[in-house]
Amino acid sequence: MLEIVDVVDEMDRVVGQIYRDDLREDGPIRRAVHVWFVTRSGEIIFQVRGAKKDTNPNMLDATVSGHIPSGESYSRAAVREVFEETGVLVNPENLYFLGKISPTRKGNTIFDPVFRGMFMYVFDKDISSLRIEVGEGAGFEKMHIDDVLFLRKEDDMAKMIVPGILNKESIAILKKIRSLICRTPSSI
Repeated sequence: MLEIVDVVDEMDRVVGQIYRDDLREDGPIRRAVHVWFVTRSGEIIFQVRGAKKDTNPNMLDATVSGHIPSGESYSRAAVREVFEETGVLVNPENLYFLGKISPTRKGNTIFDPVFRGMFMYVFDKDISSLRIEVGEGAGFEKMHIDDVLFLRKEDDMAKMIVPGILNKESIAILKKIRSLICRTPSSI
């Protein structure tokens, strides 16, 4: 069955639908979620994208990410995607909403037409317990959040990370995660 996603305007209001297979990188604005798994010791868990992915194959990405089907909320999509991509059943109350990243613009041109609902999940198990979604992922890697925040674009490790993860908006989200983990690691 073909998946339908909502097309939204620049205020994130639904204005239509499109088949997911018809989406292009420069296509209409749509919605997605990113869920970052973090450990209480401040490690970020990245998903290694599958070798056959259309964009950024074999690169490190958010632990979980995906387009939101038509009519589904950001939080419901986050719960569903977490299970699909990791095998972990999460309660929506255990996901921390970090904010929403708006589509990226350069002048009057939108070149990354996606609203991204950003969530954090505190993961207390070993990453070997995470299930890899066949065809989508190739594994999981951990990196301390401080190491991620201090990467420069010319660093070899930075070249292994999906470029959007190191943009200004995503770095602000990672800093928010750092402040939450460092402030009260045992209470979250």
